Amino acid sequence: MDLGIDRIRELCTEASFERGKRYLDEGRMNILEASSTGVIAEVQGSKTYNVKIDLKNGISAECNCPYDLEGYCKHIVAVLLSMLDNKEEIEIMMARSRQDHEAAEALLKEADPEELRDFLRGEMELLHPLRTHFMTWFSRSGDLKSIHDYKREIGKLYRETGIYEDDIFYGLEVDFSPFEQLAEININKKSFLEAAKIYQALFESIDERMESIDESSGYYESKFSNYLNSYVACIKNAGLDAKAKRVYIKYLFEKYINDPQYFEDDYLHSLEELFESREDRKYWLDLLEPYMQEEIPDAQNAVHANYRRLELVSTKLRLLWDLGRKNDYYDLMEQYYRYSSDLCLSYARALKEDGKLEQSVKVAGECLSLYPDYQMRPIREFLSEIYEHSNPEKYTENLLWLFLNINEWKYYEALKASSSGSWKEILPGIIDSLSQDRFGISRLIDVYLREKLYDVALKRVLESRSLSLLANYHKDLAGRYPNEYFQAYRELIHSFAGNETGRRHYQEVVSHLRKMGEIRGFESEFAEFIGLLRQENRRRPAFIDEMKVL
Repeated sequence: MDLGIDRIRELCTEASFERGKRYLDEGRMNILEASSTGVIAEVQGSKTYNVKIDLKNGISAECNCPYDLEGYCKHIVAVLLSMLDNKEEIEIMMARSRQDHEAAEALLKEADPEELRDFLRGEMELLHPLRTHFMTWFSRSGDLKSIHDYKREIGKLYRETGIYEDDIFYGLEVDFSPFEQLAEININKKSFLEAAKIYQALFESIDERMESIDESSGYYESKFSNYLNSYVACIKNAGLDAKAKRVYIKYLFEKYINDPQYFEDDYLHSLEELFESREDRKYWLDLLEPYMQEEIPDAQNAVHANYRRLELVSTKLRLLWDLGRKNDYYDLMEQYYRYSSDLCLSYARALKEDGKLEQSVKVAGECLSLYPDYQMRPIREFLSEIYEHSNPEKYTENLLWLFLNINEWKYYEALKASSSGSWKEILPGIIDSLSQDRFGISRLIDVYLREKLYDVALKRVLESRSLSLLANYHKDLAGRYPNEYFQAYRELIHSFAGNETGRRHYQEVVSHLRKMGEIRGFESEFAEFIGLLRQENRRRPAFIDEMKVL
């Protein structure tokens, strides 16, 4: 088992690692089974989550929590760390599993065939999943059940979970694993289309109930995406020719067209996965054509009432470009690019790629007058790429806009590097703009610090009369101006301490006092101030208790 701290860190984010470690320290996990092929565990979070670690090919894992960010969730990390910390215990469990497996194998070899059949008959009477798996594995038919049959059986799972009415409340999560296992059996038999049928029944059963689901946990959305992705993988692995694959393409296209509320993006992504060849893309274009007749009434409604329409236009444009039908692409783009900043930018990029630079700049410039500032970042960045080597004045103008409107310092550094000769003329304009923005004081102070204008930075911090700003710039300024910083802390903390009560407030006061105490040369004044606060707040035992750390 190739498992170590470094390997676990590679599988998750730092935040998930730290939270998983905390779960381990708090003893929140319980290893239920361990074998050479995997580990099954329960982890107690806001509810009990099921974690499966697959060891058949390296390390892979899944958890039924709603986490959908980068890497593995904290529950999986907790189990992996537990496996590492309790290596000997895990190895003992694995050894027992091997022994049980070997003993079962020995009994199987010795079993009388008729007795074995009788045993299986009895077990299949009691265990419906076993009967289903048996029939799936040994059936010679490639078409065991219809979609309707599978969906009817999936409906039973909802009822077994306690879901009888339309509303599916938070925490009612159907366990679809019997059908997941059934699909896996078909995949192992290379019955990919039968597996696809099962996945289709699963994602359709979720899709049809979405209006009734409290989906704040993300459970059903995650399951839907997994089943749809597995469905597409099965279709791709089935080895269908272009004509046979069109049945599935048309089905997904119709789902995409008719399901604009919940899973539109998922269906679109699944189509993009299936359209692999040039012939596939031609077929997609044919499917789109009947939906391309309506006109957008006016630009004011384009973003809202015609959002769906513009999506279809975007898809058709992408297909035309991929198929090399540039004249048709430009004709359609000319008709629609003014209705969307995304289309406008796509048009400008296409023109640039096609060597029509002057027209590209003209279209991008037109975008700047058509759309609000909050949509302009991609277009400004695109223009900056062009102007960097062709128009220094326009390049500076775009970088200045990007810095003032987008909170990223890379634009400031690029602007300063490109304007070395005129930086003294540009800097006052930046300072003036940030000074007029009541939310831009931190960026203004950061500019002063970057320009080594420490006196002005200190003045702005002190004028703010903000303890949080004082603390934020402690590292940059307290060492340079110890007396001013110490006196500012004294005045602001004294006022702040009496504003509220409650332990959380007192902890915040103590946090600022610790910062104040870091300033060297004022030890006696600091001790005197602490004594004053203790005297003034002697009737606040929680405050006195928090101050014990000082």
